[in-house]
Amino acid sequence: MNAVKLVLNLVLVLASAFLVYKLVATIQEPITFQAERAKRDAIAIERLKQARSTQLAFKSKYNRYCSSFDSLITMIKTDSFEVVKVIGDPNDSTVVVKKETFKRSMLDSLFNGNAQALEQMPYIPFSPKNNKFNIQAATINRNNTDIPAFEISGPLKEIYAGLPSEYYADRYNENMRVGNINDGTTSGSWDK
Repeated sequence: MNAVKLVLNLVLVLASAFLVYKLVATIQEPITFQAERAKRDAIAIERLKQARSTQLAFKSKYNRYCSSFDSLITMIKTDSFEVVKVIGDPNDSTVVVKKETFKRSMLDSLFNGNAQALEQMPYIPFSPKNNKFNIQAATINRNNTDIPAFEISGPLKEIYAGLPSEYYADRYNENMRVGNINDGTTSGSWDK
C-alpha cells in the first residue's frame, strides 16, 4: 500500500510540475512574442527609413522617384551630394562671407559608409525566402498637379515569419510600408 501511495504521489507531483510548466509557458509566450515583434519591427522600420532616404536623394537628383532597388543602390554607391559651406555670417554686413562647395559621397552621407547596410536595404528582414520589399514609383495627379510618388512595402507575415500567427492574426495580410503610391506622402505605416 505504501508503494502505491508513493507512486500516486510521484505521479501527482509530476502532473503538477507539468501543469505549472504549461501555465508559465502560456503566460510567457505572448510576452516573448511582443519582445520579438518589437525587435523585428525596429529592423524593418530602419530598412524602410533607409529606403525612404535613398528615394528622397534620387528625387533630389532626378526630380522623380525610382522603381528599382538596383538603380537606387548604384546611385548611392557612385554618386555624391554637393555641400555648400558658408564661412562668416551672411547677415552681418561687416564680414566677408565666403562659400565653399565640395562633394560628399551619398554612401557616406546616408549609410555612414556601410556598403553592407546598403546591400541589405532591399531585403525584408526575417523573410524565410530572403524576399525583397516591393518597390513602386509613379507620377500621380493631385489638385491638377503631377507629383512623383513612391511606395515600398513588405508583408507582416514575412517580417513575423516563424512567430505564432494568432498574436497578429488581425494584421496577417497587412503590409509595413513607407510612402504611398496613391497620395504621394512619404510617411511610414508606423507613423500613426
